[in-house]
Amino acid sequence: MELIEKKCPNCGASLEFGDNDKSCTCNYCHRSFMIEKNTTLDVENFAEQFDLKELEKNMEAANKLLDKMMPKNTPFMIIFTIGFILIIGVIIFAIIGS
Repeated sequence: MELIEKKCPNCGASLEFGDNDKSCTCNYCHRSFMIEKNTTLDVENFAEQFDLKELEKNMEAANKLLDKMMPKNTPFMIIFTIGFILIIGVIIFAIIGS
């Protein structure tokens, strides 16, 4: 457990607490404090926090699997697209023509 050192906002004395602690008490003025965790992303160490190469490999594998499951230029998709365009055309013509 890493010890973190901060200043007491009440008296300025040194506060020491662990990175998993939820509260601490000043040894000088005996005031207790809740510890708020910093949730900001450490951009400088982002690559170390996440294995970007592994994520990239997983994305490539997922895209290949998706392409196998749903090819882009199948006859079904071409017919479906033409049918959809015709239906939209008929609806627009019905609205304009009335």
